[in-house]
Amino acid sequence: MAMADRIGVMFAGKVVQVGAPLDLYRFPQTKEVAAFLGNPPMNILSGRVQPSVDGIQFVGEGFVLPLPGLHISPQAAYLGFRPEHARIDIEPRACAIRGRIYAVQPLGSELWVTLQVGSTTVTVKMFAEEMPEAVEEVWLVLNPQKIHLFDSTGRRVPLAS
Repeated sequence: MAMADRIGVMFAGKVVQVGAPLDLYRFPQTKEVAAFLGNPPMNILSGRVQPSVDGIQFVGEGFVLPLPGLHISPQAAYLGFRPEHARIDIEPRACAIRGRIYAVQPLGSELWVTLQVGSTTVTVKMFAEEMPEAVEEVWLVLNPQKIHLFDSTGRRVPLAS
């Protein structure tokens, strides 16, 4: 990504997205592009989008995540978020999913914290001093402005309000 002003990503022998590296990183058009770019890669949880009172909710394995103000048709879907667009808290917050700390990887000034969410593991990148004191169960707090939704085929779902 650092050596080009345009890149192309192929999947299953086909070019699936071409553009500026940061555009592909920030706005992947498929879940394969999302998972390919970044270290660690984008976290992707499978589930279903359903209507709710004030928008939609994403129903995953063992959690329901309200996404107020969004309106898309009910469907199988994937929820994606980058490790740097989430944080860990010991208290429930808006746009949060309960998880269990599975592993902590210290990398100097930052940590990669792996959480178990249902049967899936997700990674959060955070500064070492942001890690809560010795707790096992935590809340994975997502930045709602940085969430990605992909339909059952893996194509990006526009999140227009």
